[in-house]
Amino acid sequence: LIDWTQVACIAVPIDELASHADAWINRGKHVLVEKPITADLAMLAYLHQRAQEQGVNFAVGYTERHNGAVHALAEALPQIGALRHISIRRLGYADSTIDTALNLACHDFDVLDALGIDAELQHVQRVDGHLSAHLHNRDCTVSIEASHLHPDKVRELEAVGTEGVLQLDFRFRRLQVLKDNGLGLHGGAITVDDTEPLVTEWRSFLDNGEG
Repeated sequence: LIDWTQVACIAVPIDELASHADAWINRGKHVLVEKPITADLAMLAYLHQRAQEQGVNFAVGYTERHNGAVHALAEALPQIGALRHISIRRLGYADSTIDTALNLACHDFDVLDALGIDAELQHVQRVDGHLSAHLHNRDCTVSIEASHLHPDKVRELEAVGTEGVLQLDFRFRRLQVLKDNGLGLHGGAITVDDTEPLVTEWRSFLDNGEG
């Protein structure tokens, strides 16, 4: 368990995240930094190296990977057979000057990583605060939609398999499975750990050094 007095949580404007994280790592503090920290892979590698040299924990706060519904989804994927498509929508209204990829879609790329979905980015299109991305691997396609222009807050994922569909609501931490038994759709809610994801994230970081 980490001593709270030795922890720094960095939440500043995106272009200042990496420099602040570097400063606190060099002071010997364990650092949990707001996503996306940096778009520079060389800088990210440098920060990880400095953290190792300093003997401190360093993690980026991708909260959705700690969402109980995401954990339940990962466990439930075998219920829908072979995975064929994942669709993720992260929509809302916000300052459209903030980059949708860095502010919104980065969560969903991280969720794919947490689920072990290794898909190659094929196409990205951005139009004034709205982003659409498409990925695929040999067996599965992925679509991600992120927007600062939507009047309602939407945070949802749908996984389509050869034997059914899983529907996830990030915001309300809900998950359900739907299947066709030949007589119509059937299924129902799947039990989800409803712990606030931010609480789980901090526990993981303080106990294991993982964000």
